Amino acid sequence: MDKILLTFNSTRDVILAEKECRKNGFDCLSVPTPREYSSQCGIALEVPTSQKEAVIELLDRSKRPFRFFDKTKANPNTKKSACKI
Repeated sequence: MDKILLTFNSTRDVILAEKECRKNGFDCLSVPTPREYSSQCGIALEVPTSQKEAVIELLDRSKRPFRFFDKTKANPNTKKSACKI
C-alpha cells in the first residue's frame, strides 16, 4: 500500500495530529522521520495515500503547520522532494 509521510515542527504537533486522525477513523502510524525529509522533529505520521485528501483537509482545520511527502515519488538521492502545504 502506498503511503504519504506528514512531518511537523514538534513532537507535540505529531501527537495531537495522530490523536485527531485516529478519532476521525483514519489509519495513521507514528514513525521515525527520515533525515532526507526533515530534521526538525524526529517523529512523523504515515498515512495511506488513499486517505491523503481527507487527512490533509482535517489537519488544515487544526491550524498546525505540516508538510507532506509522497513516499512513492520521492527520490532518495534528493533532499526534500515534497509538496508543501
